[in-house]
Amino acid sequence: MNTVPESASFAARRSPPDMRKRRHLDALCIFCGTRSGHDSNLVEQAQDLGRAVASAGIRLIYGGGREGLMGAAAQSAAQSGGDVVAVVPEFMVDRLPMLAEPHRLIRVPDMHSRNATMYALADAFVALPGGAGTVEELAEVVTWQRPEQHAKPMLIANFQAHWSPLLAMYGQLERTGFMDLRLSQDVLITDTPQAIIPALQGAAYFGAGTGASRGPIDRQ
Repeated sequence: MNTVPESASFAARRSPPDMRKRRHLDALCIFCGTRSGHDSNLVEQAQDLGRAVASAGIRLIYGGGREGLMGAAAQSAAQSGGDVVAVVPEFMVDRLPMLAEPHRLIRVPDMHSRNATMYALADAFVALPGGAGTVEELAEVVTWQRPEQHAKPMLIANFQAHWSPLLAMYGQLERTGFMDLRLSQDVLITDTPQAIIPALQGAAYFGAGTGASRGPIDRQ
């Protein structure tokens, strides 16, 4: 495990305001649970995604540790020869069980810095099933698209219909006038791990056309 000090500020490294297209999907940030949930299929799907990320030569950015769906995806990517980067607050470094596989560790001062660093390092984001922390990370990335803080693709992995209630809530926010329709058009949704990388690579942000499926945010 290599430790990389956190240095440059988020403001200096975030997406430029002109929203220029990128040529490649080089780094993918995953948001997901530090728990595995009750459905064993979720662990298998997280592992499938980790292998797909590594196979595509994409760097995996995540919040650190070897537990839950986060650990399953990261461990699978590392075991498949992928480049894995864990972003961990200082107070969690000694108490968080880390991957045994080779990976890079970025130490940051606190939880806010962790989110900001992951956002800055990634070219795209995927939300796998998770709890309150995953909901927070997902909501922040989606919200930042509206004031043009970034134009990076965001994909919701609705495995086992985990996010269907949240997607329905977003649909309600649209219908009642509390969410801009453009947000829903910018979010990708799939329910299979095999579709995630092709969908993101087809996003307009990478100059590859609009091959990814889009639609209402409450699409299930």
